[in-house]
Amino acid sequence: MSKKANNLKTPADALPVAKRFLTFERRKSIAGLCFVSPWILGVIIFFLVPMITAVRYTFSDIQMVNGKFTLEWNNFENYKWVFTQDPTFIPDELVPSLTEMAWQVPIVVLFSVFVAVLIKDKFFGRTLARAVFFLPVIVSSGVVINILKNGIMAGQTVGGELEGAAYMFSAPSFTTIFNDLGVPAQITNIVSSVVNEVFDLTWKCGVQILLLLAAVNNIPSSSYEVADMEGATGWEKFWKITFPMISSTLLVTIIYSIIDCFTDSENLVMKRMMELVNKGAYDQGTTIVMVYCICVLAIIGVVYAIIGRFVFYYND
Repeated sequence: MSKKANNLKTPADALPVAKRFLTFERRKSIAGLCFVSPWILGVIIFFLVPMITAVRYTFSDIQMVNGKFTLEWNNFENYKWVFTQDPTFIPDELVPSLTEMAWQVPIVVLFSVFVAVLIKDKFFGRTLARAVFFLPVIVSSGVVINILKNGIMAGQTVGGELEGAAYMFSAPSFTTIFNDLGVPAQITNIVSSVVNEVFDLTWKCGVQILLLLAAVNNIPSSSYEVADMEGATGWEKFWKITFPMISSTLLVTIIYSIIDCFTDSENLVMKRMMELVNKGAYDQGTTIVMVYCICVLAIIGVVYAIIGRFVFYYND
């Protein structure tokens, strides 16, 4: 009997050595790290390393010697050039880009919310409507949009000179009417730009509509049923149920729209950066991009700090 008793093992002793020392929570943590390891490697290789290299470029003079780049410390000369010597970057490129973002992002977000709420219910042709609104994302990511833009730019060129900005569809000019009404020229230009870019802006709403549509469909139907029993109107249901429940996704949508607006290929700063890079001025082009990136991050931080205070989460 004593030998049999000694041969019996407790459940803990019967487990393999690995399972004996790895608890369930620790095994879950290891499995999670395995899943996110490709993302971690991607961030290190494709973000951190290029970012560090770009920061080095901004503090250096870059020269090509025997087919290789050489970096020489220039004592902040690139930043001095951006802020004190370059006459066009801040007034003609950075400020207009910030101004365009200030009115483009609200229009894109509001239109995305409107469409997401509109196509969430079941109706005939709902799938087609969703496909139509998401189609611009596919088209804009390829060469089709470049062909369209280049064709429009060529159509507006007269005698080798560009007459104005290129829009997918252009509305009639309001300049004469607004001038007769005594409207300031700055407001006239803003209104004309908004009207002319309505079609272009709707092409930027595909991802935002998809995000908000997923958030709207995730709202429990019981919330609307209770509101109907209490006699709530559609307007009240939107502000008391829909808007608070999608506020977290709305914050993500706003941040995405800001980044998308700043990284647009038609952005003046992006065009200036490409011009400098094509000329071989990698140090100056990288410095402009770095200053631009800091401005974008500051704006995103302010937006998150302000709007994040009013975001509703389900566990609140």
